Amino acid sequence: MARLQVRHKLAGQPYGVEDLDESEQHDLVEVDVPERRDWLGCITARALTAVGLPETYPRHRNGRPVARLDCQRIGGRAFDAGRPGIACRSAARGASQSDEELAIFDRGEGAGVRPISRRSFADWFWD
Repeated sequence: MARLQVRHKLAGQPYGVEDLDESEQHDLVEVDVPERRDWLGCITARALTAVGLPETYPRHRNGRPVARLDCQRIGGRAFDAGRPGIACRSAARGASQSDEELAIFDRGEGAGVRPISRRSFADWFWD
């Protein structure tokens, strides 16, 4: 997922990942995520429709991408409700329906997520 995110963020740019200064790029941090948290689940078709997203998320049935603003509104409601974050399908280009991401709201306590290891960009991206 991290590699897909890098390519997704660079899509349409006049340069590629090979043109970037590796020392200025993101490290990859492996984390331990607690199983039993009150994440807002946006993965199953039922959960997606419950929050007002199409069950075909990250796209509508007609293939049009779901608007970022729609997702931000759902995130805002989850934040206001005190949720620690959102588990969702990835919207990155090249992601499959089974690829997932976890957005953690920064409330200072880290939602119980604990860092395990850190790898430099050059180490994890090209590995």
